[in-house]
Amino acid sequence: IAQRHRAPDDWRFLRPAEGDVRALANLLDVRYRFREDGSINHTSVLVLLDADGRVRARSEV
Repeated sequence: IAQRHRAPDDWRFLRPAEGDVRALANLLDVRYRFREDGSINHTSVLVLLDADGRVRARSEV
């Protein structure tokens, strides 16, 4: 993913189990679906969490 999107070397990508992705997406109100070509269609949203994991700000991008 990092290479495909040319992410900076200091970026880290989370790759949790599918059930955990579903739970996090529900918690953050992010909708997604897998497409026939293997890509993922998803909500574009920026969510700011505090140190305790609470949502402090949310913006549709």
